[in-house]
Amino acid sequence: MHYKNVASDWVSLRKEALEILQKESELQEIVQLIGYDALPEPEKGILDTARSIREDFLQQSAYDDVDTYASIKKQHLMLSAILEFGRMEADAIKKGSSSAKIGTLEVRKQMSNIKWTKEEQVEQLVQDIRENMKKQFKRGDRIDAKFTIILGEDEITNNTLSIKNMVTKEQFTIKKEELEQWLDSNINTNH
Repeated sequence: MHYKNVASDWVSLRKEALEILQKESELQEIVQLIGYDALPEPEKGILDTARSIREDFLQQSAYDDVDTYASIKKQHLMLSAILEFGRMEADAIKKGSSSAKIGTLEVRKQMSNIKWTKEEQVEQLVQDIRENMKKQFKRGDRIDAKFTIILGEDEITNNTLSIKNMVTKEQFTIKKEELEQWLDSNINTNH
C-alpha cells in the first residue's frame, strides 16, 4: 500500500527516522549528565538530525494556512531531504568536520522552510535544497579554512587585503605589508 500511495522508500525512511529519534532519546540522558559539548561529534550530528526531524517534520502549526496540512507527497519529500542531510552530515563528520560548522551551512536554514512552502512549490524547493546540499558539502570537503583572503579590484588599487573569518563571518582589511605579521599572530593562536 505504501509503495503505491507514497514512495517505495517510505517504510525505510520512516524506520530510519524512528531509529534516530530513539538514539536521540538515549543521548539526551548522557547530555544531562555530561553536557552537549562533551559529546563526540558523531553523536552531536545525530542530535542535529533528530532536532530537524522533530522541528521541521513532526511539528505543525494549526494556525498557519500552509503548515496545517501536508500531503503524503510533501511529507515524503521533507523527510527524505532531512535524512539525506543527516547522512551527509555524518559523512562530513567522519572526514573531520564539526557539527557546529555544518550547522552554519545555508542549506540547514533552507531545510526549515520546506514546511512553510505551498504544495505546488515544495518539489522545486526540495530539488533546490538537494542541489545546494551537494554543493555546500562538497565545498566543505575541499575547504576547511578558518580564514579567507580576498584580493579584488579595490584591494589591488588600495594595496590592501580583505580577510574574512569563516567561523564568525567577520571581515576586515589590512595593508599587504602587514600580512606576514597578521599570519604570525593569528595562525599561531587559531590552531
